[in-house]
Amino acid sequence: MPQRKRPKRAVAAEGRLPGAKKARVGNRPTASQERGDVAPELPPGLPDFPNLKSELDNLAVLFVRARSRGADPVVARIGTTIQHEGHARYIQNDGGEKRYFKYERVEAPISIPTDEFRHLPFEGLLAKLATMADELGGQQARSFFEKIGRASERAGTAIDAGGQPLTLDLLLELLRRTRVDFDPATNKPVGLTFAVTPELAAQLPSKLEEWQRDPASRARIDAAMEEKRDEWRTREARRTLVD
Repeated sequence: MPQRKRPKRAVAAEGRLPGAKKARVGNRPTASQERGDVAPELPPGLPDFPNLKSELDNLAVLFVRARSRGADPVVARIGTTIQHEGHARYIQNDGGEKRYFKYERVEAPISIPTDEFRHLPFEGLLAKLATMADELGGQQARSFFEKIGRASERAGTAIDAGGQPLTLDLLLELLRRTRVDFDPATNKPVGLTFAVTPELAAQLPSKLEEWQRDPASRARIDAAMEEKRDEWRTREARRTLVD
């Protein structure tokens, strides 16, 4: 006689539907998660916002980059370009000499404990990012002035004042060793900048005012600037135009 099939039970003994996989208890990771094949699941009720997190990360990078660039007034005025490949580049001077250099890493760590981060206000986060940006900007500025100092010594444009106070003769000698470009429309200097110590910066305005009031000193300054204009006109006349 044919045997009668036993009716299927709606719920199995384990308390699950027939054919369903056995449920996991709690947040215990699966074997594939333990191997690193898949990311562990988030606890229920805590949604993830990957697009928002990515946008916030980008904003933080832009903030740090902009503030680090403005950490030093001289570095902030220097133009930048992005090199998309390679680890080195070179600078070619007027004589055709190429000087190669490699990029240097600048870094500033930031650490925020989890307990602190939970209660950290937005202003507090900005303050920590600002501290990191200032450190990065300081490293860039120190590296820049070190390179400028070495380049000036190689070119013979460096002046060691020996600790003596600033005089008009010293200023004119510094100007004589400096390349100065001019605006063809206004005939005024372009990009002429002197980086000085805070102590000298406090004295310089009164010194310049004193020399401008004195006719003899003013005549020497004007003559030195006119000499720099002649040098600039000579350079412009010798330039090779490229189609």
